[in-house]
Amino acid sequence: MKEKPRKSHILTLILIPVLVVFLVMQVVACSFDVFGTKDKNKDDKLEITILDVGKADAILLRTANHTVMIDSGERDHEQGASAGFLVDYLTEQGVVALDYLIITHFDRDHVGGAAVIIENFDVKAVIVPDYRRESRHYLRFQAAMQEKGITAQVLASKATYDFYFDGVEFTVYASHQEFAEYIVHDEEEDDEDYLDRQHQDDDNDDYIAARDLPNVNNFSLVTSISHRENHFLFTADAKAARIREILATPSITEKDYVFMQIPHHGNLNRRSLEFINAIQPSFAVITCSHKRPPDVEIIDALADIGANVFLTADGNVYLESDGLRIDVSQ
Repeated sequence: MKEKPRKSHILTLILIPVLVVFLVMQVVACSFDVFGTKDKNKDDKLEITILDVGKADAILLRTANHTVMIDSGERDHEQGASAGFLVDYLTEQGVVALDYLIITHFDRDHVGGAAVIIENFDVKAVIVPDYRRESRHYLRFQAAMQEKGITAQVLASKATYDFYFDGVEFTVYASHQEFAEYIVHDEEEDDEDYLDRQHQDDDNDDYIAARDLPNVNNFSLVTSISHRENHFLFTADAKAARIREILATPSITEKDYVFMQIPHHGNLNRRSLEFINAIQPSFAVITCSHKRPPDVEIIDALADIGANVFLTADGNVYLESDGLRIDVSQ
């Protein structure tokens, strides 16, 4: 009797390779979903809060899983609050750790609250410019880092530092100034503009730095943040010489910034208006106080380009980006 063909066995032999290929494709797809740089189902919002701490800077940035802070306000600012206010605010927001604390420069209205922040939170990394300022605020900051075993990442002249969290790219730019050391006596430290007056802000190309120490504000670290289609620029206390450096940096000027922090609390210098017209942000914030408001020329220049302007003197400024749109409120 003639044996019938074993069709089921043949079908099985055909299906097994197909099934193997299918399973391999699923594993590859799952691997990309787990290990890829972006998870489409994950909330990748960027939230930024520019805090009302007088004429000082304290900026909180939060991605889906990480927290960064730019500057720390003063230990005691003119409106009567202190660095304890920042501790309370961060705690209320559920912050227990900072992945990065960026101290743009060592003026007391930027570094003044850093020691208290380091003492109260798990600060994983600190980024600073390459200069030294012998002052009470600076020494407290250094002592707090030493106590916690933190070694700051020092950005030397022209250096950049990049990191990436949850679909958000951060780039920190150092100034072009070489290392300098400033000595500030106690009575001079109480005058927050002492060093600003003592050292000229010379942005001429033929300036010889050896003639004098550079203006301390021109050591300011500048931070550029990109969240898909939205770009944000934080400029600390950049004065004319530092602004000239920024405008000569293609990786900054080639971006279309939707938001910019106006440099140096809205104080006018000879490159301020050029800078505003070059960046042309849709939204701008000025960290200032009612006692020390921004210069009128700055406000007028922002009005001329149609920017929406927010002053921290009127309260905290909140930004939320989904990578395509930005919501700003106060």
